[in-house]
Amino acid sequence: KDFDRFRSKKYDTEIYDRNKGSWDIFEATDENNDVVIDGEKINEEILDRKIYGRNPKNDIVKSGVIGIDFGTKSTVVVSYKDDNEGIDGSKTLPIRISGNLDAIERTENYENATIIHFSKLNNFMWDYNFVKGRSHTHYCDVQVSLEAENELKRNTEDFDINEFMLDLKQWASSKNKKKKIRDEEGFLHTINGYLDLKEEEFDPIEIYAYYIGCRINNMAQYSIFLEYYLSFPVTYELEVKNRILNSFRKGIMKSLPNSILNDEE
Repeated sequence: KDFDRFRSKKYDTEIYDRNKGSWDIFEATDENNDVVIDGEKINEEILDRKIYGRNPKNDIVKSGVIGIDFGTKSTVVVSYKDDNEGIDGSKTLPIRISGNLDAIERTENYENATIIHFSKLNNFMWDYNFVKGRSHTHYCDVQVSLEAENELKRNTEDFDINEFMLDLKQWASSKNKKKKIRDEEGFLHTINGYLDLKEEEFDPIEIYAYYIGCRINNMAQYSIFLEYYLSFPVTYELEVKNRILNSFRKGIMKSLPNSILNDEE
């Protein structure tokens, strides 16, 4: 699911490894210890192997902190872990929130363009709102950062610039300016001014934050972070900063498993 959701590294075989297992299998296991997905029981005889669930709470990085610089031109994300939980002895690591996770390391891999491409926004929002956490959204419906930027470069002819949101931060700072987008299927969507958005309305900054959360909290690395620091351009008004903080909180929480979200502690 995570590859479809945000182009994660594939880990299909890990659900058969007792020492690894799947968050999704754990979340789908009922009181009878049966795995039920989309209302259907998964028959292990058909799979020919036993599948294992993994409790997401075991993967909380207790010493972990995420820093997000929601800058003027790009967005940069880093993680911090102490020596006991660090990777290869490192304490602070940059995180890619888009692009090929296996690509050669370059600085630009981590300076993420703040851009969104809308292919099938209605489909995306239906999936996004269907469940509380780890929604089964499809990255082909809405792309962010590098993939969205590449889509913009590919479509040099016969495309609608309104499929893209290039001014996410400027729209937020303008506070009450409405924005119109037309997705790839031709549906026109009007987004109210950032400070005028109601709780249930589509919030592009929340979606951008959701994809950041997906890259941070995922089974490929078996990591869940619960503490975040967010920095803003100094010119943003306090009201706008508080609204961005709330958008990021909602989007990142949407990337978490339901068993985490349902646990108040």
